[in-house]
Amino acid sequence: MEDHRLNEALKVIHGRHSVRQFQDRPVDDALIKAILDAANRAPSAHNQQSWKFIVVKGDRKRQLAELVTEQSSNFPKPSSSILRMAARSIMSAPVVIAVMNTGTLIAHGTELFSIEKEKAADFFRTMEIQSSAAAAENLLIAATSLGLGSVWLGVLFLIKDKVLESFGEARGEFMAVIPIGYPLEAREGPKKKSLEYVVRYLSIAAAVSAAVIVLSGCGKAGSWIDEQQSAVDKGVQGRTETVNIEALGAVGQNSTAVRRSVDKVLNANDARNSEAESIMGR
Repeated sequence: MEDHRLNEALKVIHGRHSVRQFQDRPVDDALIKAILDAANRAPSAHNQQSWKFIVVKGDRKRQLAELVTEQSSNFPKPSSSILRMAARSIMSAPVVIAVMNTGTLIAHGTELFSIEKEKAADFFRTMEIQSSAAAAENLLIAATSLGLGSVWLGVLFLIKDKVLESFGEARGEFMAVIPIGYPLEAREGPKKKSLEYVVRYLSIAAAVSAAVIVLSGCGKAGSWIDEQQSAVDKGVQGRTETVNIEALGAVGQNSTAVRRSVDKVLNANDARNSEAESIMGR
């Protein structure tokens, strides 16, 4: 996608990348507050906002870095090396923001859902993790938009209990420690995988699914749909005209209502099929 087709929000998302070394330059408290406000506006399950942000500076930041370095000796390589690298990033940054789950959603959900308590707790724990992850991503993007660099130090999860203890948090679950500051040097982030490696289009199957109810009495319909799904799985994108012909052949030419239903759904997906062909090089 060319830059001129990106709005400001998408430009920031494209420009965000991990920064691990920072300038010896303070970050204004107003900027930190703006970043925290953006994080706090992330989507959260049941709008519980079951997260907490802990801002770490000065001596407490130094103590955190020392803790990480000390604990790294308890792990083999490469985890010990990555932990020491994380400690250097913490020391380099003027401010660190830790993200944790509070457990309030788990307590709320297990009471709300009339299902097995253990299953409800596991479900809402996952919802808490997803919510806090969304907040952390908002935080990273907000920092980038303000000209700041940041890095998500997920490796500290290896010593999560020690980290929470150092923060004086007896309850809750560790999510991330994120150093923030002005990048030491300007550089681009790593290249991302092309969409063709991470996106799977199901437009053909989605198109015919609208006609499945009508076709349920036709013996050929099920096998035809399976064939089309198999073609999609193999990356074969048939053209809309061909799909129309095969679909009508499966149900019989005398079914005007079915023909119109299939045509309407398939034609609505024609543009997306063409786009998929273009992206996937077919």
